[in-house]
Amino acid sequence: MKTPAEVLPYARSYLLIILLGLPVTFLYNWCAAALQAAGDTKTPLCTLLIAMSLNTVLDLLFVVGFHRGTEGTAAVTVIAQGTASVICLCIMRKKHREFFFDRSVVGWDTWLVKRTAKFGLVSALHQSSLYKGLTVMLALAVCLSILMAAVTRNAVILLMGNPSEEVLQNADAYMMVISLVYVFCFTGSTFVGYFRGIGRVEVPVIGSILQISIRVILSYAWIQTLGLKAVALATGIGWMAIVAYQSVTYWRTVKSGR
Repeated sequence: MKTPAEVLPYARSYLLIILLGLPVTFLYNWCAAALQAAGDTKTPLCTLLIAMSLNTVLDLLFVVGFHRGTEGTAAVTVIAQGTASVICLCIMRKKHREFFFDRSVVGWDTWLVKRTAKFGLVSALHQSSLYKGLTVMLALAVCLSILMAAVTRNAVILLMGNPSEEVLQNADAYMMVISLVYVFCFTGSTFVGYFRGIGRVEVPVIGSILQISIRVILSYAWIQTLGLKAVALATGIGWMAIVAYQSVTYWRTVKSGR
């Protein structure tokens, strides 16, 4: 991917912390999915907002105050997700005792196992998410796109201290493309919530496979000539493809009355 040598240590440390924190991410996704299955969509949304707010505050503290750079942002991400997980678990224990069981209630139900496998395993292939209202999410996407385009250079300088002009140019090119197509990412995620809600869990999975395939193929084809910008373009085209597929499926679903 033609990653500059000076960037590799930052990328390595960031990814290491994120990978070590994956159990925390899995725990939050499990809690959110369990609460949504019980009809409690408010708690996962509220905890997500809390995690996002905490992430923002701690990012400033770790990066500006403690000068921890990319390691700090990765650690903050894990801390925020861990906090959300603890909040979800506390609420689940208080409001939904049925999620916690002992040996006396453990048994085997073949029909239930098959039904769980049908919905759970397929849905697990796609990242858990919850969004209310396409209009709200599109507005948020536009705001975040503008913010990404505006602060990219300063953010890279803040995280890396004194990066080379090559690194800054790569970051600017990548984030400029991503900010222009970010709205498709939010649109696709909104459709995911809709299709899961009506039981069409296979639609998000097919869309994800389509999107990932396009990203990998186009990134491989363009990386030698376009560098890091190729990954951003491939990502954007992948998002557009999944939204196109979801839109067609949505209108067919509405038309058929399913």
